[in-house]
Amino acid sequence: MAGKPAYKELEQRIRALECEVVCRKRKEQELETELKRFQSTEEMPPQKDSTNDDDDIFRALAENSYDVIMRFDRGHRHLYVNPIASKATGIAREDFIGKTHVELGFPEHLVMTWEKAIQTVFDTGKPNRIEFALPSNICIDWLLVPECDEDGNVKTVMTSARDITDFKRATAALLESEERYRSLVGNLPDIIYRLNAKGEIVSINEDISKRFGYVDSPDVLGRPYTAFMDFIHPDDVDNVMLSFQDTFAARDYSTKVCVLRLLKKDGAFIWFELHSRAVFDKERNLIEVIGVMRDITDRKQIEEETVLFEKMRSVLEVAGTICHEMNQPMQIISGYTDLLLMQNEGQDGQSAKLKIIKDQIERMRIITKKLLSLEEYQTRDYAGIGTILDIDGASDFFSKNE
Repeated sequence: MAGKPAYKELEQRIRALECEVVCRKRKEQELETELKRFQSTEEMPPQKDSTNDDDDIFRALAENSYDVIMRFDRGHRHLYVNPIASKATGIAREDFIGKTHVELGFPEHLVMTWEKAIQTVFDTGKPNRIEFALPSNICIDWLLVPECDEDGNVKTVMTSARDITDFKRATAALLESEERYRSLVGNLPDIIYRLNAKGEIVSINEDISKRFGYVDSPDVLGRPYTAFMDFIHPDDVDNVMLSFQDTFAARDYSTKVCVLRLLKKDGAFIWFELHSRAVFDKERNLIEVIGVMRDITDRKQIEEETVLFEKMRSVLEVAGTICHEMNQPMQIISGYTDLLLMQNEGQDGQSAKLKIIKDQIERMRIITKKLLSLEEYQTRDYAGIGTILDIDGASDFFSKNE
């Protein structure tokens, strides 16, 4: 009974890990989308001199952008800023034009960072990207792109500054959750693993090869779970395979449970309870399978001892009843035998038979004492046709002190 709360807690841990896995997948997808967007921007070819139509299109986009858009000349003076720049800095748009960051009074350490980034684009003719933090702790991703004339010379630099504070926080939270996950999984006595949709092991919290004594075994990562069936007790293989098949075929978050024995290199078997559960994406497609293997060897031993205890208790109850019921008849028979021996004293034939009866009564007395002194449940073969209670083996203490 003491193990049930622990298993409920384990179930809760599994659910929490599943939620964390799904969140991590979602965050990874968001990060990939954001990265692709940035990369596509960086890969834009150098801009030629714009026509009036291009300028109109540019202004229509820039004026309505949520990013801070700016254009700089070779003197690092502002040639253009969009409306959001004024909103973000509190400086009127017209006050930007023709001035540098120094002239606008921005903090010196930021000015040095910005001027260096702008000059790098003029010097290399290639896009540049930096990240920096404002005094308000807002994180900014700043993309700088060269604008070239017909001869390929950088004439101006166009920049786009985006607030990535939430993005950075999400990234930090993701890293923190990953660290918590590793810490949790690494400190659990259970074996926690993840399988991809192909059934290959993608992560595991410990080197199970060393745990089972197979020091020279290859890494388990990337190998299918079916490759480890040879390490499972032959009587348990079918149940384990069926459990995994049910998990991969599942369309819900139900947990599949099975009990198995794993073989150690020294030939001993360890009992494990295997919990496995499928994880799905929003479209209910299988992403992976997560599982927990808990060593239940001690629990199985307790269960076996409990069974033996129950058998022993039943035997003792029966033995006590038999001894109680036999005691009085044996006393009567013993008493009458003693009386007959006295009456037939000198009659060797009768006395010999009465002594045999007396010896058998004594044997029965010893048997009843052994029954009452049973210490464990043992059986032995009986004439090759079955098993019987091994009274002598189960009552060694009495036999040694007889």
